[in-house]
Amino acid sequence: MNKVFGKGALATNFMQHEPIVFDVSRLRDDERLEFKYDHNNQLIAVQKIKLSLLKEPIEGLAETDISAGGSGRIFYQGSSWKARSEADVPIIAGQIVLVKARYELTLFVVPAYSL
Repeated sequence: MNKVFGKGALATNFMQHEPIVFDVSRLRDDERLEFKYDHNNQLIAVQKIKLSLLKEPIEGLAETDISAGGSGRIFYQGSSWKARSEADVPIIAGQIVLVKARYELTLFVVPAYSL
């Protein structure tokens, strides 16, 4: 399992009952912290990733429900893509989303409007 935090978020992890707080205030708009966990949900790595930002957001369609900050799938430019929500509200399957950035084969999305 991976979790991604961007600028303006407070990234906190509790590892072996010791709180670890990461200051993400200095991240640029195209940077995120990605937390990688093992099968026991223990933090095993933190890395800074650099997104490819789109000049203008482009519409896609959610194929699956996507929890706030979670992952799912969207239909975008004729193909199904893995997507990660950057919204603090859930995205419902069938909802229009805006693709704002890409990292490798994952698109970063927000709802186009609230339902």
